[in-house]
Amino acid sequence: MKTVSKSEWFVLDSPIGEPNVKWNPNDEYNIERVVKRDGSVVWFGLAVNWKKDEDGNWGVLTTNENAKPLEKYLPEIVYSEDDRYYFKKCEMPIYEKLYLEMASNTKI
Repeated sequence: MKTVSKSEWFVLDSPIGEPNVKWNPNDEYNIERVVKRDGSVVWFGLAVNWKKDEDGNWGVLTTNENAKPLEKYLPEIVYSEDDRYYFKKCEMPIYEKLYLEMASNTKI
């Protein structure tokens, strides 16, 4: 048997890495960290996803507003998935920094 991916869930008081999310302070914020077989890491937030590729570069999932539509179906326009969304380079997300800090202080 092989491990295909590793998934971990974390709970925080608020979405510190997603400042534009409307948040009820009485709720808990849950975020998932997945390590895939190829070594890439993905954080799934409420409104934002981040990914570390095999080269160690971080990206934030972003909409390409200049994408060319494949077809126009009313009422929606159909785009190629690879063209419409992409991971724009970014700094390491705060959640990964907290994770690494936690990992250095405890055994995960």
